[in-house]
This record gives sequence, C-alpha cells and structure tokens, in this order.
Amino acid sequence: MCLERIEVKVVSGEHMGRTGVVISVREGSGCEVKLNDGVETVTTLAAQDLEAVPPSKNSSIIVLQGPFEGCTGRLIGIDGGDGVVIMDTDQDCLVVDMLSIAVFVDMLSIAVYRPDDFSSAALGET
Repeated sequence: MCLERIEVKVVSGEHMGRTGVVISVREGSGCEVKLNDGVETVTTLAAQDLEAVPPSKNSSIIVLQGPFEGCTGRLIGIDGGDGVVIMDTDQDCLVVDMLSIAVFVDMLSIAVYRPDDFSSAALGET
C-alpha cells in the first residue's frame, strides 16, 4: 500500500514491524516512508512491504478504494467490519468497509510523527 500521508506498517524486510507515514511515492522505486519508533528514519520501501494501519475510532481517514476513493473524513464509529465516517467535504455520514480506509496523517503531524500519537489511548479510547 503506497499513498502519500497514510500510516503504514512494514510487513517484511529490514524494518519489519515498524510503523511510519508515507511521505512520497516514487514511481517504479517504491515509497519514501518516515519511520519513528524511538529512532526517526526516512527510507524508501517497496509498496508490497507495506500495509495500511487500520484506523481506530476518531482517526482521520482516507478512503482507499470505491466510489469515494481519495476522500477524507473522520471515523466516528466501528460496527464489525464497517466504519461510520463523517466526510470532510460535505459532512455526510457514510458507512464504509474498514478494509477500504486508512489512517490519514495531516502534514503538520508528519513533521513530528510518533506512532503513539495515533493509538487508541492517545485518542482517548479505553
């Protein structure tokens, strides 16, 4: 999975298990990812080595596929495999497949990205 400003987990290779944010997509050579789990690293990784981090309630999200692909919003609820999202564009409430959305990181947060900032506990969930 390789789309700018989404939170990803590295699923294979040298950085396996680390999380980060895609900061740029390089055609043919992968994604530039800012990793930060105590040691900040910017590295280029192949798209197949990444998977989108599933969003938690109150996360900013981006729709990855379907009729609303590329639209952003906030995940306000989760019901099994479905997410309830308030869209940024028109404040409409939509039900979307949780597998079709990812955590969307704003530009300011990328500058100071720390994965724990987007965890359930940091977002006030128990």
